[in-house]
Parts: sequence; C-alpha cells; structure tokens
Amino acid sequence: MGSSTLLQGVGCCCSVERRRYSKRVQARVLGLQLATLLLVSAAHAALADQGPKWTAEQDSLVKRALDLRDKLGATSREQKQAVTVLTDAAGLVSSSQYSGKEPGIPVPGFPEYVFAADGQAAAQRELAKSCQRGKGVEVNHRLSLELYRRAADLGDPEAQGALAMRMAYGLHHPNSFDGASIRHFGRPDEASALLYYFFGAANGDQFSQAALGYRHTFGLGVPKSCWTAVSYYKPVAEAVVQAAVDAAKNTGPLGSTSGRGLPHVERIRLNVHANQGIKPDRQREVLQYYQYSADRGNIDAQTTVGTLLNFGTHGVSRDHAAAAHYLQRAAAAGSDEAMAHLGHMYGAGLGVPQDYEQALKYFKRSAAKQNPLGLYGLGYMYLAGKGVEQSHQTALKFFQQAAEHGDRDAHFYLGAMYMHVSGGGGGLLEARVNILLEFGW
Repeated sequence: MGSSTLLQGVGCCCSVERRRYSKRVQARVLGLQLATLLLVSAAHAALADQGPKWTAEQDSLVKRALDLRDKLGATSREQKQAVTVLTDAAGLVSSSQYSGKEPGIPVPGFPEYVFAADGQAAAQRELAKSCQRGKGVEVNHRLSLELYRRAADLGDPEAQGALAMRMAYGLHHPNSFDGASIRHFGRPDEASALLYYFFGAANGDQFSQAALGYRHTFGLGVPKSCWTAVSYYKPVAEAVVQAAVDAAKNTGPLGSTSGRGLPHVERIRLNVHANQGIKPDRQREVLQYYQYSADRGNIDAQTTVGTLLNFGTHGVSRDHAAAAHYLQRAAAAGSDEAMAHLGHMYGAGLGVPQDYEQALKYFKRSAAKQNPLGLYGLGYMYLAGKGVEQSHQTALKFFQQAAEHGDRDAHFYLGAMYMHVSGGGGGLLEARVNILLEFGW
C-alpha cells in the first residue's frame, strides 16, 4: 500500500470518528437541554398557584368584550368598546394616571403605559390580538408583542404559543416592528421558543402542540420521534374532530345554511427552519405584508419592497420598473437607502433610462446622510469617471468612508486600489486586510 493510500485511509477513519464524536456530543447537549426544560417546567408549575388571582368580574368582562368583538357583523363602534373593556381587564393603564397599591410594571418600549399587577392574562392576550389585527384599534405590532409577552409570563398558554412563534422567526426584538409594519427579522431565539412551545403545549394550546408535533417529526431542535410527534398531534386532531361534531349537532348538517357549520381552521405552514432562512412561501407572504404597508405610505416598507424587486431575491421575481416606483416614493420621502439604490439603478440603466447625472444626484443626497451604499456609489463614479472627472484620490476618500460604515464592496475596492499602487510595499498588507474584510473574515 502506498503512503498516499495509507494517508487517505487514515483521513477517512478520522473523519468517520469525528462525525461519530460530534453526534455523541449533540445527543448529550440535547439531553441536557431536555432535562433543563423539565426542571424549568416543574418550577413553573410550582409557581403557577402563586400568581395573581383573577376575579369572576374580570372573567365576565373578557367574555363580554369577546362577544362584542368577534360576533358576525361587529361594527367599528362595538370593536372599539371591546378594546376599552379588554384594556381595563388587562390592567394596561396610563403611567401618569396609575394609582394602584402595588408599583406598576413597565411596558418595554412604551413609557406611557404600565401593567397593573392584577391585570388578567386572558385579557392581555385578547388585547394583543386586537392590536395585531386592527380590531377596534390601530394596528400596533410592538404593543401586541409586549401584551403577548406579559400574558405568556403570567402563564397563558395561547400567549405562550404566539410568543414562541415570534421568537422562532426572530420577530421578538424591540426593532422587529414599526407600527403596522414588519421592519426587521432579527436573530431567532430557538431555545426560548422551544421553552414557550413546551409550556403552551403542556397547558393545552393547540398551536404549540402542532408546532412541537412538527418539530419532533423532523428533529428540529428536539429529538426526532414519530411517537412523540403523534402524542402532540393527537389532541389537536381530536379537537378539530370534536369541533366538527359539535357544529353538526348545534347548527345542522355540515355545509347547511342553517348555521355556521364547521368552524374555519386556518392552515398554517409550521416551518421552523428560522436559522436557515425563511422558505419561499413565507417569503412571499412577508413581501405581500411589506407591499401592503408600502402602498399605504410606509417609507421603510417602500425601501424594502423596492430593494427586493430590484435584486429579485428571497423568492421574489426581479422587476426593475416596479422597484424604481417604490424606491422613488421612498427617496422623495427622505430615505437615504432608497436614494442610494436609485443611484445604482440610474447608473446601470435598470428600470430607468441610464443617466449618470441623475445617479450622481441620488448618490450625493444619500452620501450626505452618511449612507454607506451612497458613499460607495460616489466612490465608484469617481473611480470609473462616470458623470464626473475621474479621480482615484476622491474615489479612495469615498471608499474609505463607506468602508468605515461597514460596506463590503468598498472594502474590496480599497483592497484592490492598495494592491495596485503598493507594488508590494507597505500598502499590500492593508490591501489584504480590506479584501479579507470584504469576504467576511
């Protein structure tokens, strides 16, 4: 056997052993995570009886509010009345008017509000739904998030499932939402999402049970086990069947016009590959949400939709003309990011006539606000001599400013320029550093 063949065999064996060792480590980590979950769950159950007790009057208030809000043909006035009742029962009070015996609990991101200590979790959860759907109140996803968070921490299982879903998608951060718009998908918190799903499922939340069933089916953050998946799916399926039976008994045969029949069951794509990016179907849903906000005048949404259409990314078909439409609206409203993208579009003639003068105008306006993409665009214009007199020194200045703001393309061009002029001298090291930064090292 030759030395190269021997080395290949040894390398193969080492590779197999590394994979086996990695699997053993992963199994131990999973075991520790599950043990921790069980301990925390036990502690949570032990503390549940020590939480706030809600009166029959509060329960009655919530029921009355839901009867008003959710009835068929509810008017705008009735929905607003429901929000008023839910707000009182939830203990959401103006911080300047709060006069409770115990200190009010701050609402993160909303200094004008506090939670009363005796606020009811179910009311907080239902008020969160109203804020999320715009029923009786303007859509406010950030406030909805904090209401879900408070209700979940008080032990409401449905709120725990709703919060878990947001954590799995990275929509639990303070900057995730801006009014009625999704602004930013942050880093998912899979560990906390799993914890809240576990609590929600243990207390009967069907959304949490279905989510854990899906996770156990494919081994997503939990052990892959068909039997465990079935144990979570089974109560959800039974509830749907029971709902169908009850509907048939109470409203006549399914499909009849004598009543509402089988309740509508929303089909939810329970995809939790949050750390691997959002799948195309979900991406299109998010784009539609952004597009709705953009059409209503939200500047950030206009910029986001324009950028997605311009690059044809995240499952969106490229459409330069539509991109220019949204970006021009956002730029007119003052978005420096939209100005920078328009500069590139006019420079390359994408969706608009090629016009270096227009490109330069947008780049300058964007760069004046220290936007890195705008600074990079100006640097490129001076480097190539497009619409301006060519000046490598001026290009270098703008590339340096853009690189200081984190623009990777600017790092690359800086590296290339230093390598070109260094001749192997002191600038060569700086060139290599900038190129490595561009590639994310």
